[in-house]
Amino acid sequence: MEEVVNQAIETSYDMKVADIQLKISEHNFAFFKTSLKPQIGLSVSLPDYINTSRGITQPNGSILFRPISQNNAALSLYGSQQISYTGGTIFVQSDLQRFDDFTSKYQSFNGIPLRVGIIQPIFGFNSIKWDQKINALSLGIAAKKIDFDIENVKRTAASLFIEALLASSNLEIAITNEIINEKLVTIANERYILGKLSMDEKLQLENALASAKLSKIQFTTQFQNRLMDLDNFLAKDYGQEDTLLLELPEPLPRLFVDEEQAINQALTNNFNLESFAQQLIQADRDINKASVDNGLQMSLRASFGLARGSTTLSDIYQDPYGERQISVGVDIPIVNWGRKKEAVKIASLQKELVNTQISQSKAVIINNVRRVVQAFNVLQDEVAIQKKIMENATQRFEISNQRYILGNIALTDLTIAQADKDRSKRDYVMSVARYWDAYYGIRMLTGFDFVSNQKYKINIQIKTL
Repeated sequence: MEEVVNQAIETSYDMKVADIQLKISEHNFAFFKTSLKPQIGLSVSLPDYINTSRGITQPNGSILFRPISQNNAALSLYGSQQISYTGGTIFVQSDLQRFDDFTSKYQSFNGIPLRVGIIQPIFGFNSIKWDQKINALSLGIAAKKIDFDIENVKRTAASLFIEALLASSNLEIAITNEIINEKLVTIANERYILGKLSMDEKLQLENALASAKLSKIQFTTQFQNRLMDLDNFLAKDYGQEDTLLLELPEPLPRLFVDEEQAINQALTNNFNLESFAQQLIQADRDINKASVDNGLQMSLRASFGLARGSTTLSDIYQDPYGERQISVGVDIPIVNWGRKKEAVKIASLQKELVNTQISQSKAVIINNVRRVVQAFNVLQDEVAIQKKIMENATQRFEISNQRYILGNIALTDLTIAQADKDRSKRDYVMSVARYWDAYYGIRMLTGFDFVSNQKYKINIQIKTL
């Protein structure tokens, strides 16, 4: 089982999907961080040529249509940097324009060698600040989720292995019963000829043999299906030779898992709770946005630099003029029929809903942890008891089988012993299956390794698609 679990981490499609999702989250965060760095760009418009006829307004108000042949060209180099703390943007730019009138053979230039400025919302919504918090949490959630995905893959792989093992055990029981019943039928035929066995008992043994053969056929199909389920999960090729040897995994040495410690680890490591924390931040953002967007709006745009227009290109850079620009925009809602109040109320109710979901999610996590921990602690005793019952039932059947061959017990007693042997073996395998499911369930829910008594460390290499 351990080999299958390790292989599932390396090759299963579930694990590859989880790995890709983590990488997407990492690149999403890296993409967001690029928006916080200085942005530099170049804009070029070349050519913007016009050759047409256009109406020219004359001094007396009349329109005279004249042919025109013109070209406009523009070049702009710009850089910008967002200010996370205020939500504003500082920018720097350098522009150059050229105008050509081919009809009159006129040429002129306009340039801004340098312009530095700021665009700053006042009382506005600062999306950058909120996006930083939310995106940082998203990456943390993805990092925790991969741990959950790994343990979930382990649990599924172990479960599929045990199902295949149970089918193998049932097939083994059927094969053993077929061999035993073939010997008993041979003995029964000899005794019947000698008149020491009734036809009723002979037919009963023949039916038992037929039933064992039928069970062998059915469990062979079931075993093959369970192996295919396991192969599908492990992403194994159908043509690949299967050398898997199904060995019943022994339980770990006695291990007591403390409920409260398990609950604390689950509440600390569970990625779903991190998701709710992110939703709370998003709710606070929506409340802030609803309040700001529906209230007083002001914005400031200011810049200074150098500018000049001239028919000579060199004048623009050798003798430019000083440039200053400043503008303040104000938007004051006078009557909006309680729009701001309702928007804030909606956002506040959304936050209340998230808090309710968090409380419910915590309760579900706590109850699930309690249930699986209690089951695991009990199953350790159950597995030991079931193993003892199986050993006793197996020994009892061997003794009963020998006694029946010697003619010391009735067929009914042998049948009961055989059924008890088969049932006890199935019960033992099932108890082992429940034990390992509970063990991996604890790891998945808590993100904690109680064997080493520390948060488990992930060190894997996933084969790429």
